[in-house]
Amino acid sequence: MKNKIVINLKYWLLAFVLATSTFFSYFRYVTTDMKDLSNKIMTISYLLLFLLAVLLFNKMQAANYKKIWHSVFILCIPVLNLLFYMKFNLPKYELMFLENINGLQIILVTLLGVLIVKSSVLNSTLNRYYLVAFLFGCYYVFSTLTGAFVRNQYLNENTWGLFLAPYLIYLFVTYKKAVIRVIVFVIGSLLIYSSGAHTTLLSFVTLPIFMFVFNRVKRPRILFTILIVLGLFLVYFMSNMQSDLINRILTYRNLLWGAYLDNAASSFGTLIGGSGLWVIDNKIGINFLTRLGAHNTFISLLNYNGIIVLILYLCFMIFGIRKKANHFTVSDGVLYFAITFQFAESNNPLFAYIFPSIVFFLNLFINKESEDAENELKDIAKSN
Repeated sequence: MKNKIVINLKYWLLAFVLATSTFFSYFRYVTTDMKDLSNKIMTISYLLLFLLAVLLFNKMQAANYKKIWHSVFILCIPVLNLLFYMKFNLPKYELMFLENINGLQIILVTLLGVLIVKSSVLNSTLNRYYLVAFLFGCYYVFSTLTGAFVRNQYLNENTWGLFLAPYLIYLFVTYKKAVIRVIVFVIGSLLIYSSGAHTTLLSFVTLPIFMFVFNRVKRPRILFTILIVLGLFLVYFMSNMQSDLINRILTYRNLLWGAYLDNAASSFGTLIGGSGLWVIDNKIGINFLTRLGAHNTFISLLNYNGIIVLILYLCFMIFGIRKKANHFTVSDGVLYFAITFQFAESNNPLFAYIFPSIVFFLNLFINKESEDAENELKDIAKSN
């Protein structure tokens, strides 16, 4: 019993260290006075996460490069930007290269951490991390509803929904009894709905359908590939529909998608190498849509970096997911949420210390071992 308490405390310490890195990334937007300090804390605490994981659990695992080989696709992106800059000598490629290099440091630290820290440790840490985020989400939802907190560009209903969803997914996937799942589903849906995060709500309420199909097919990589292809086709189809009803249902996102797709396809150079712009001056003609982002990560990436980088990003996602499965894991559920979220929101930059980025790419590095990790944690729980 005492040993179990000590292990739990270790996991909680790691979760709070990871939360420190994440939530300081939002804190720097609340007060600009501490922006430099916040940036340092984010980096140091993220490095500290993996160092502590090794120290607290007294061992390093043997490096298994097979589980991270798909990171090659992401590592190719800044190389491609550099080659384009050397060939065409355009400022936009230099900016792309510098931005992607900044994100690359997070990827490299994550790669090293995933190689030396056991997946079961990271898995258990993430589950507690989701609870910390969930509590923050609840606090901000109720503070916003009561008027104690006013939303801003970085802390708004989409942020609250992001904070809430992963822990609700953890509960829904972990507890097998139908009654508990129904309770989690109903309460979770109401809570996310009250936050105003419509994209997150759609992802959460469709999760049981995806789980049902997943448990019949048991081919995660194929299933996620189909999900991504169908999602991209649906986004393209909706962007070309002229319907006031569709516009209202999608809160005019389809108009933004169309504008950014048109901009990305405006020339061969832009289609291949990108425009170098996350935000364009669209010609939609609706005031509140002016100077808004694409509200779609895939379209944003296509417009900013070009179709080659988009393909590399899609390959990174698809090949980060295991080929076969025996059962649906929390990592599968969180990845389903993280990927479907990207169809209606933009993760810019792609790799940062913000919550959706951390959740997304950490799960892409542990998904291949997620079943083994969950089984190991169950065995440890039984032995204690």
